[in-house]
Formats: sequence, structure tokens, C-alpha cells
Amino acid sequence: MKRNVKNFYFLFNFLWYKDFPLTENTSKWGRTDFTAHVMRCIRSCADLMGYHTYHEKHDKIDAIIEDGKGNEITFIECESDEPSNPSVDEIRKLNKLEGDEFSTFISYSRDDHHKENIKKIRREWTNTKKQLIVFLVRYAPKYINRNYVRDFTKHCLETYVIQSNNYKKRVHSQRVLPWEVVGTKWQRPK
Repeated sequence: MKRNVKNFYFLFNFLWYKDFPLTENTSKWGRTDFTAHVMRCIRSCADLMGYHTYHEKHDKIDAIIEDGKGNEITFIECESDEPSNPSVDEIRKLNKLEGDEFSTFISYSRDDHHKENIKKIRREWTNTKKQLIVFLVRYAPKYINRNYVRDFTKHCLETYVIQSNNYKKRVHSQRVLPWEVVGTKWQRPK
């Protein structure tokens, strides 16, 4: 696995809790909250790696990380719908792009759709030598006052590295919610 791949997913997972947009009293995480939080994590990763972040470049790619010489390190797509949703086309879009060292896809994964989500990602990541880093925010559906929300309680942010030979490896898993991480400053008192 290339150094930039490991560094990026390592830093992203560490930075996930920084400036987290939810509190224990917040039950709803909107599309803009998700996107803004993910983009802050991406920008912070690039900064710590000594790289630049650009948004909405090259056919509306959500983000691109480039080194100081303008070499593209990763193309990034962030999707608030699950990968198994037929309208989600970001994996194919990333697969067609050339010039980056690896690609990155960030999305949600409902527990009862998780296998289907992984299967679709693996099926669409073909005919490329690049690796794909996948960050999936696991959740369970919940209804509060007839409103559908994503419940992240006791769920994980899972990180996968996928190659076109259909090989996938889960390289990291951590709680989505900071206050569920034992021994941290965010942990709720018992």
C-alpha cells in the first residue's frame, strides 16, 4: 500500500472527531452538515500532508488533493445517499478519471444495506490499477415524530481499501460518535 494512501486514511480517521457537528442532544445530521464536516477533514488531511485541496474541479469532482507541483494525489467524491442507491454514480465517475495516485469515496451505509453497498462498490471499481479508499458511515434508520433520521449510536466509521481485482480489505473501524470513544475527552460520564 502506498504511503499517501495510508497517511490519508490514517489522518482522516483521526480528524473525524475534530469539530464534530453533532452533540449528544442533536438527533439530526443534515446533508450540508455531513458535507461540511467531511470537507473540513479532507482539507485538514491535505494540510498535514503538505498538500493543497481544491473543490468542484474536473467535471465537478467534490475535492482534489494535489501536491506542491500540481500532481493530483486523490480525487474525492462525497455522497449523502448510500452507494446501493441506483442514482449514486460516483464510483464509476472516479474510476474513469486518470492522473491521481488513488481515489476516495465517502458515504453512508445503512446496516441492512451494508453488504449490498460494498458489493456495488466492488463491482464498479474495475479495470484500474489505482486503489480506492472507501469511508462508510454506518447507521440504523430511526423515526422521530414521523421524521426519518440516521441513528449513529453504537455505529462505526469503516475504512476500506479496494483494488480492481475485487480485493477489499477493511483497514480501520471506529465509532462514528466521539462521545462513544472510551477514554477520550468526549466520552460521556457514566
